[in-house]
Amino acid sequence: MLGKITRILETKGFGFIWSPYEEKHFFFHRDTVSEESPVPFDKMKVGNTVSFEPSSKIINGNEKGRAESVIYIQ
Repeated sequence: MLGKITRILETKGFGFIWSPYEEKHFFFHRDTVSEESPVPFDKMKVGNTVSFEPSSKIINGNEKGRAESVIYIQ
């Protein structure tokens, strides 16, 4: 799935990706950036397009979108 990074908190090591296909944000952590990505987490910026595998996690009874295997596209 493709999406755009909408927010990055570099010091905390995470960010958010907007998916127009799912019409929601997905949380991603620096550890979920794939080793195959040509750009590491530290160099990613708001507005970058990335591919990712969507997953979910239940937090306090609510399903939260998570992005796994994040790869920089452009």
